[in-house]
Amino acid sequence: PETLVALVNGVDSKRFSPADREQTRRELSIPTSTKVLVIVGRLIESKKHRLLFDALEEVIAKYPDTLLLVVGGGGKEEASICAAAASSKVAENIRMEGFQSDPRPYYHAADLLVAPSQIEGLSNVVLEAMACGLPPLLHDACGSDEVIDDGADGVVTDLSSAGLLATAIVNLLANPTELAEIGRRSRAKVIKRFSLEAMADAYENIYRQLATESR
Repeated sequence: PETLVALVNGVDSKRFSPADREQTRRELSIPTSTKVLVIVGRLIESKKHRLLFDALEEVIAKYPDTLLLVVGGGGKEEASICAAAASSKVAENIRMEGFQSDPRPYYHAADLLVAPSQIEGLSNVVLEAMACGLPPLLHDACGSDEVIDDGADGVVTDLSSAGLLATAIVNLLANPTELAEIGRRSRAKVIKRFSLEAMADAYENIYRQLATESR
């Protein structure tokens, strides 16, 4: 283990950066006052879209104007996940946006990225959202706690049931000021540790270290 060094991926923090939320929502036809959740990824079982649809029913009971944006396409479960969204009791609160070559407007429009994935590595989606200043809510699957300091620049917790997921979402939506502050800290974390510049510096440092040791 002492001979191994992890050089983590970076995200383009200039391309993925904060933007005017109200303007973006107007462009996407989303009311300014709506509480917006977003999930981004392929439509596969491990991403737990159906679990989120179930949790959304409980969230809507507390915040009826909540909107869930489902961004992504492809995957073996695409047809069944789309059918589950259409048949949900809160189908009118779910927008299936399909695959988007540029997901940035959806990060900009949202209040919270929800990632209840059962299995994750170092998620590009999470890094992109954080770079845009969007706070992430993540299941405590592998990789998540290597990115997030729980409660500071995101939330990492057990999201294995619809009830747990709904409670976590409601608790975060209840304090918009703190949620926005988590978003600001999310971007600061990316700039410091997960930007392309930070990644390049890490590679340069390890090469310089190896060059010095080999002399």
